[in-house]
Amino acid sequence: MAMLLLLLPLLLQLAARGAASTCPPPGSVKIQSFSYAGSGCPPGTAVGDISKDGKALTVIFSKYYATTDKLLADRKRSCVVTVKLSYPRGFIVSVGTVTTRGYVKLDAGAVATIQTWYYFSGLPGTARLVRKFTGVVEKNFEVTDKFLTLVYSRCGVSRD
Repeated sequence: MAMLLLLLPLLLQLAARGAASTCPPPGSVKIQSFSYAGSGCPPGTAVGDISKDGKALTVIFSKYYATTDKLLADRKRSCVVTVKLSYPRGFIVSVGTVTTRGYVKLDAGAVATIQTWYYFSGLPGTARLVRKFTGVVEKNFEVTDKFLTLVYSRCGVSRD
């Protein structure tokens, strides 16, 4: 049996900068809300918490797993998390790091792949990161994606 169970707390470190490379006032860049949808996260299967300072979002999914024991549809799962931010006009924002934690259990010969895409609505370009686990393995894992080249939101446009 091969199973991949993901519990995904997302830690978003927000970077903001203005046209003159100035920083927005402290505390003015915040996560307002989030939503989720997909085969790995049906409605009612995730719990989320936005930190008091609005800079971190933790989401835990209770049904985000893939298995080879069932139909082909159970072998691949996806979930889209949309994050709504608030920040001062004239600034742009970027995602600095995202941490993913989970549990993986694989038999000999099995492979589990975690693919993560990051993008800003309305902008071309997507950052894509891939992690692979190969059996035999049974462990908790934690991976942090740190972006060397930041993808910024469009200046003056507020989107999800």
